[in-house]
Amino acid sequence: MPVKPRGLSADVLPLPARYGARIAARFRLEQMLTTAAELVSPPGRDRDPEAVHQFRVAARRLRNTLRDFKTALDDTPGHRAYRRAPSGGHLGPGRRGP
Repeated sequence: MPVKPRGLSADVLPLPARYGARIAARFRLEQMLTTAAELVSPPGRDRDPEAVHQFRVAARRLRNTLRDFKTALDDTPGHRAYRRAPSGGHLGPGRRGP
């Protein structure tokens, strides 16, 4: 049984790979942009470590989606964007693990 990203409609599964790949990448990009909005903090306050963590997770998922669908996205303008997708490393410390 095919695995789909959580939150993506099952309607994507029967589509040709090049269309499904674009939908999955757009879905991951939207997730990353949503979490990026949570990084904005008022002046004088530190960023929320949980927001930093969620952004890094979203960025990693976008990079992985772009890498996994690399061959299906070869005909897409900017298909090498996965090399430039942000890692979030420049944001400073995220949440601390146990």
